[in-house]
Amino acid sequence: MLFRSPKTIRRTHSQDGGPVPWSASPRRRDHGELTLCPADAEALGLSDRERAVVFNDRGSTIATVVASDDIAPGVACLHQGVWLDLGPDGTDRAGSANALSSTEGTGPAFAPVMHGLAVGIRKA
Repeated sequence: MLFRSPKTIRRTHSQDGGPVPWSASPRRRDHGELTLCPADAEALGLSDRERAVVFNDRGSTIATVVASDDIAPGVACLHQGVWLDLGPDGTDRAGSANALSSTEGTGPAFAPVMHGLAVGIRKA
């Protein structure tokens, strides 16, 4: 599946992307939400608001599925800016796109790889 990590209107890069006091307030909208089209979610055996692991050869993160007709089939979207929260096994538990990307640049401009990554997705 093609992974995209666009900016969001709710954060500037990682500002306001830190931990949420889970017991005191509801999760912020798009904080660790993985957007999939309904057909892709169904094909993966995932339901709306269910937790999923997104992974590739660079790492893995756990995110909450949001099924939406606003995204094309074959594309997964996880907004950038959420801070890493690594578990004991090295899996990010916050839904951070950074867990899936590299800090090495790509030519010709040598920009970081943040968009258009290949990922796998499975139930958490």
